Amino acid sequence: MKRETGMKNWIKLAIALLGIAIGAAALTPAAGAAEDPTVWMCKPGETPNPCEGPLDGSLTGPDNVKVSDLGYEISRNPAVDCFYVYPTQSEQQTPNADFSKDGPLRGATINQARQFSRTCRVFAPVYRQYTNWALAHPDSITAEVRDLAYDDVKAAWENYLERYNEGRGVILIGHSQGTSHLARLVQKEIDPVAAVREKVISAYLIGANVFVPKGKLVGGQFQHIPACETGSQTGCVVAYSAFQNQPAADSMFGRVDVGYWVHPDPRPDPAKYEVLCVNPAGITGEGGKLRPLANLTAFVSPDAPEGERPWIGSVNSYTAECRNENGAAWLQVDGISGGTSLWDMLVEQVGSKNGDNPNGNLHVADVNLALDNLVGLAGTQSAAWLDRNAKQDGLIHRRDKLRARLAKAKRQVKKARAKCRKAKRSKRLSAKAKRRVCKRAPKQQARVRSLRRQLTQLNRRID
Repeated sequence: MKRETGMKNWIKLAIALLGIAIGAAALTPAAGAAEDPTVWMCKPGETPNPCEGPLDGSLTGPDNVKVSDLGYEISRNPAVDCFYVYPTQSEQQTPNADFSKDGPLRGATINQARQFSRTCRVFAPVYRQYTNWALAHPDSITAEVRDLAYDDVKAAWENYLERYNEGRGVILIGHSQGTSHLARLVQKEIDPVAAVREKVISAYLIGANVFVPKGKLVGGQFQHIPACETGSQTGCVVAYSAFQNQPAADSMFGRVDVGYWVHPDPRPDPAKYEVLCVNPAGITGEGGKLRPLANLTAFVSPDAPEGERPWIGSVNSYTAECRNENGAAWLQVDGISGGTSLWDMLVEQVGSKNGDNPNGNLHVADVNLALDNLVGLAGTQSAAWLDRNAKQDGLIHRRDKLRARLAKAKRQVKKARAKCRKAKRSKRLSAKAKRRVCKRAPKQQARVRSLRRQLTQLNRRID
């Protein structure tokens, strides 16, 4: 009896230990499952997540008088994704930043990426960008410094595709240095690969001199992905740099032969190529009217509590059009009147009206001057991409059924021919009966040819 009692106790202990082990396994990654190698500023489930937060604020007119409240909300179940890469923001005193989620990075992410959460799940990697200190010491920006930043973005993109994409459409969003790395990524890893290219709903590559052959929409930096021409077009690029006047001859933006250029390839020939300009307010039926949005508090105090960060929008204050003159291509912004509105004060902070920048380079405000236009465009393009893919899925389903019917018809041809051969050898069947049996094979063969034609036509529609 004691031996049986002892055995029962050992069994209970073993079961308890097994339960502890199972519980521990449930709380730790499965064997062989690697931790996420990317440091994410934003992704679903990330805490804190600068790309998810209040979108409330007010809409003002040209005279800075409130027109209405902003009624925007984050989408709780978006069907598409966004992949965002922030501009040069790090104040670290080294050529490359580390992976710290510094305040300036969060402020830029809030301002440029959060509003897109109305349409998509936002993924924003932290990357070892070259810093503002490096920009002040240009000799420090070596190929190794550039490549370190780019390689982080590339690795994050590959990780996103492997772990999170799951066949979803994705919008690429970048500004300044962020755009330079995204444009390089598109050129090297996305544009040449059809399977990856088909996932890209659109690419907003703003403020970094994306280039095309003169007068063309595609063929310069990208061989397959063209400039967007309509608001419902997908698989295309929106790119521009905003100015109040024609960019100067030595401008940082709007010209291919001078200024900002971090891409490792040689500069394109200005006799053959030009900077791409696509007006986000011009391809969406808005008549060139910009709809700015910004969280001005986050620009200067990114660590301020969320409740103290109201958004400010503006209507009927600014218009924009793409211009291409004297070797420069830029987004001409009009309506900045002299510092009477909050938006004009933001432009003043950019320094567009002082002697150091007589041509009104609006680089810092590139994204925010058209942010609501861009978010609206993202929604329209996403809907078009989803609709196209739903139709494509329907066509693929039809093709699968047609292939099954064709396979069945081929089997029936084979069976009919076998019956015909057997009938011809038969001594009991009359000649008339033999002919009747052998007529079935040609009819089935005609059916096969018809199904093949239908399949060829369907394949053309799918391709």
